[in-house]
Amino acid sequence: MVKLFFTFSSIQSNLLMYLLVSFFFGLESWSQNNKPFLKNSSRSGEKENSVTLGIEPSVLFPGNIFNPSSSSVENLNARTSFSQKTLISLKAGISLRYDLFRIKKSALTNQFSLNTGLFYVHRRFNMVITEKNSLQEVIFDASEKLNFVSYEIPLTLQIQIRASETIWLNAGMGMGLEFFPSHAYVPDDALQNPDQEGYWVCYMARKNLFVPGFKMFFGTERRTVKIGYFYLGLAFHQPIPAVAQAYWRYNRSGQSIHPYPDQEHFFGNPDIPVRIVGNYFALEFKYFFRPSKPSRSLVAP
Repeated sequence: MVKLFFTFSSIQSNLLMYLLVSFFFGLESWSQNNKPFLKNSSRSGEKENSVTLGIEPSVLFPGNIFNPSSSSVENLNARTSFSQKTLISLKAGISLRYDLFRIKKSALTNQFSLNTGLFYVHRRFNMVITEKNSLQEVIFDASEKLNFVSYEIPLTLQIQIRASETIWLNAGMGMGLEFFPSHAYVPDDALQNPDQEGYWVCYMARKNLFVPGFKMFFGTERRTVKIGYFYLGLAFHQPIPAVAQAYWRYNRSGQSIHPYPDQEHFFGNPDIPVRIVGNYFALEFKYFFRPSKPSRSLVAP
């Protein structure tokens, strides 16, 4: 598991890690050049609380956005392709932030927090099966939208650095645990007439009931005393291992066709599924309610 954590070689995760590191170095440089401004940016009476509750809707984008062809598998023996394209998806839930401690005697108010919550994750896929003849003409084409639902509890460590009187720059990373309550399949009538010509089905089976994942994020937050805190940022989520396995079947001329052929199964081995990773980028929106009982100042010392 540890080896897999450090070796999931994806362009997306490497890119976001680079941006995250650049973000931290940029903050360090910025802090050295703006010490006088920060020391004079105090506002008397502005406080913050140690526990902040909020709501968080997010838009999820496919993790293979830079390599969309990776979502398709072609069985050359049967001239049939099986595609499981990830669509723009949604995530929403309740976010809870607990402030840990502050590094004193610093030009910046370096505030560390633990973030957690409970989230509904709605992944959407377009499942497509296409067959071509020897002239590469499409002779069969079918598609269905598939919904794959999970519930997530994240736990991340965040550093939030004050950039101005009301603007904070946030970044962090951590883990999340997703719970997958059920499997899914398309089309809806897949259990009817499984032996007829042209019958097809895609059964997406969850890999495990619980799937951990690695998370990283960065963004900007505007804090106001009267109406609460507003956050906009980017995040990346990488499940460890994959979240699901897609089992395909397509009936043609009395044969059952599957994605991966082998020496014993010319038209495809029914026991070899397509791996569904389930990673994604997220555009995150957060609103934290105005603290009712503040306990510490937001002002840099």
